[in-house]
Amino acid sequence: MTSLAAGSRPTRTQPSELVGARLPRWAPVAAAVAGVVLALALKAVLGWTGWLTAFFSAALLFVVVLTGWSFRVEDAAAPRTGWPRRSSTPASWRPWSRWC
Repeated sequence: MTSLAAGSRPTRTQPSELVGARLPRWAPVAAAVAGVVLALALKAVLGWTGWLTAFFSAALLFVVVLTGWSFRVEDAAAPRTGWPRRSSTPASWRPWSRWC
C-alpha cells in the first residue's frame, strides 16, 4: 500500500509497454469455439464415449487456447532484448540450440 505525505501529489509513472497489447473483444468466444471444435474432433477421431469427456476437454482446450493467444499477444508487444535467446553455454553443449 502506498502512503503519501500530507499535501504531496502522486507522481505519474511511465505507462507499461504492454498498454497497446490487448486481445480483441471476441477472443474468449473464438477460443471457446476453437475448444469445442477441437474437442468434438478428438471425440470423433479417438472414439471417446460420453459427452462429459468432450465437455471437460473443450473446457481445458479453451483455457489452453486463450492462454496461448494471450502469451502470443504479450510476446509480440514486448521489447526485443535478446533474452532468453542468448546463452553463455557453448553451442556444442546445447544440442537443442538449432531448434531454439
